[in-house]
Amino acid sequence: MSREKRIGAVRRGEVEVIVCAGDREVRLGARGPGDFVGEEAIFGREAHPADVRAVTAVRVLGVDRRNFLRRASEDPTLVFRIVQQLGRRTASSAMSSPARGRARG
Repeated sequence: MSREKRIGAVRRGEVEVIVCAGDREVRLGARGPGDFVGEEAIFGREAHPADVRAVTAVRVLGVDRRNFLRRASEDPTLVFRIVQQLGRRTASSAMSSPARGRARG
């Protein structure tokens, strides 16, 4: 998938999501069939804050922002599925965060 504003649906295989932190790569997670990648580019301002790299042979369906929004207006459940996935990722990140359990104040 190019770095333009596109969202991808992983159809087959596994990809990993990575970001560069200085001179090293940090693996944020893996995505497989049924998962989305690049949703930040559709809903946010940044093109792609992370990179996606194939771990196995993959098939990813990429859709640009204009076509995604057209498709989402035809089938609002598409947006709901993405929001559900983002919620699961957020909950997973919160559970594995070192700050978890610290007192706020």
